[in-house]
Amino acid sequence: MNKRGFLRILEAVIAVVLLLGFIFFITIKSPEVDVGTPVNIKDSMVYVIDQIINENSLRKCMLESDIKGICGTDLSFCECDTLFSLKDGKGCGVWNFFDDIMKTRLPNYDYACEVCESSLSCTEISAKKLPRSGSVYTESRIIANTEDVDKEPRVIRLYFWES
Repeated sequence: MNKRGFLRILEAVIAVVLLLGFIFFITIKSPEVDVGTPVNIKDSMVYVIDQIINENSLRKCMLESDIKGICGTDLSFCECDTLFSLKDGKGCGVWNFFDDIMKTRLPNYDYACEVCESSLSCTEISAKKLPRSGSVYTESRIIANTEDVDKEPRVIRLYFWES
């Protein structure tokens, strides 16, 4: 047996294996990390916002409240909990509807909700309520008045995070 020929073949095989290994290492993509909202949370948030929008008393409350006049002094007023529970010209007193809708949310998740006149947050939810660690999922919709087109549209924003 010729030792030189055997070493040349072994050398060629090792070179091919190393070359193929290098090519596979370069061309294989690393798995993409899904950073989107999980489907069950997204579906729940869309459901809750749809229920709020389709409930006439809640929709009317969001569109007819004087958010600009009141939120300037008390930013917590623009939070859904406060807006829907207050009465006597400041709120709408429709807390029961909102509370029933929120009971359909995901178990083991907390929520916050705000109604604003612009796409920017008009409350202190991000500073006071949202957790500093972990994932926070949000969904927002613009609601326009179908009866009086001169009235400003409102943005409802819903936040969910694991409790």
